[in-house]
Amino acid sequence: MFKQILKKSFTIGLATFVSRVLGFLRDILIAFFFGTGYAAQAFVVAFRLPNIWRSFIGEEAVNASVVPVLSEHRSRDDLLTFQSLSKSLIKSSFIILAVLTLLGVLFAPVLVRLIAPGFISDFQQYSLSVKLTRIMFPYILFIGLTAMLAGIAITQKVFWSYSWAPAALNISIIFFLLAMKRYGVYALALGIIAGGIVELIMQVFALKGRGIYRIRAPLFHPEYKKIWKLLVPRFFGAGIYHINIFIDTILGSLQNIVGTGAIAALYYAQRFVQLPLAVFATSLATAVLPFFSAQATQKGNSSIRDNLLSSLRLVAFIMIPSTIGFFLLSKEIISVVFQRGSFSAYSAGITSSALRFYSLGLVFYAGIKLLVATFYSLQNTLTPVKISALALFINVVLSVALMFPLGLSGLCLATSIAAGCNFMLLFVRLNKTLYLYDKDFFKSIAKIIFSSAAMGLVLVYMKYMLSNRISHDILLLIILILASSVSYGVLSILFNKKDIKVLLRWKRAG
Repeated sequence: MFKQILKKSFTIGLATFVSRVLGFLRDILIAFFFGTGYAAQAFVVAFRLPNIWRSFIGEEAVNASVVPVLSEHRSRDDLLTFQSLSKSLIKSSFIILAVLTLLGVLFAPVLVRLIAPGFISDFQQYSLSVKLTRIMFPYILFIGLTAMLAGIAITQKVFWSYSWAPAALNISIIFFLLAMKRYGVYALALGIIAGGIVELIMQVFALKGRGIYRIRAPLFHPEYKKIWKLLVPRFFGAGIYHINIFIDTILGSLQNIVGTGAIAALYYAQRFVQLPLAVFATSLATAVLPFFSAQATQKGNSSIRDNLLSSLRLVAFIMIPSTIGFFLLSKEIISVVFQRGSFSAYSAGITSSALRFYSLGLVFYAGIKLLVATFYSLQNTLTPVKISALALFINVVLSVALMFPLGLSGLCLATSIAAGCNFMLLFVRLNKTLYLYDKDFFKSIAKIIFSSAAMGLVLVYMKYMLSNRISHDILLLIILILASSVSYGVLSILFNKKDIKVLLRWKRAG
């Protein structure tokens, strides 16, 4: 089964990589036109709720409850119930999302005050945030339906529409930014709405010919009871997670404490952290869910354990050296990618600082995705809620404590520490069910840490030797990345051949 997971995760990972490349081009354009100024700040705040809803519906609600229940019926060859439930979910989702969209547009001023209280004293920034919120809030309707349709497709092992939808969104944003640049940040908002429509159309085509659209289904299906049993705890869990994001935004809007442009800097830094997360961790988590759900139905916990440990080892193999690379090269990366146009040296400084401290939690962010997906497949949504609640408390306390001495960096460091606590607690709790303590697994992780640390030393030495000899920033960054990648690869071949083989299997699976 791990070979199938690798094949599907490669397909998703390839599409995600293309999307992230387009996303970087999009972010370069956003940084060029708006920097970390008031327009960029207003956009990030206005897009916060629609973007959170995308995560909430897609990664939380659909993955936590819809995919496991639908997978159960698919594994039993109960096609009629599967189709009827799918059609019912589409109908009820449309009604709920349409109501939420209307409420969001009407109460946009209240939402902006709640999310970014620091903007209230700046009328220009506050007014622009409200206008952009009203323009972009309908994205909730499109992305919510997209997530529901994609969840149904994923249950049938159809991943292309879900995987390539973000690329379509990025293309739309880039097109509108370039074609309608005279409209400023409003072009960015219109690009998001157009992209949301395209994403939805892709999911509609993915399910064409599978009998779901033609079948008659009630608005409220009998299986909703089982879905809500799984979903209600996850609503609380997702609410806790997104409260954490809101708190970061609220604290980031207090510019007299964390500095001017903090919210935009957080956005740009998160984009870099999300690249390896999306390409490897999210693609793996998406691929394992239907497989693990089917295995759980068939009482195959030992198979889930082995495949989970293999997935975690692969994630660690990628994320630990990525953490070191981001931490040591954050200034060079941000300067090369973003520092032009409206993105000043000050913007580069605060963004690189945010990236440095966000990257410390990279392996934990990735591991959490896999562990939570495993809990979902076992139809246990309550345990991750309890653990995320504790992690939220840790994050809030640390954020408030660290933002005064460290400013923006304190918020990012608090997030990384809380993620580490979250991962450890999830792992310990899941061990009671799957018995995850495995000598070979921990030996492999130790070898990865050793190879990554040695790579870091090589990187520090190369950076010291070449910084004053190579004046071209892009060339210097390329040489440093190549040197660190080669050194890590050589060390891994010498000390950790097992994970090299797993990675090659992941690539060949495509």
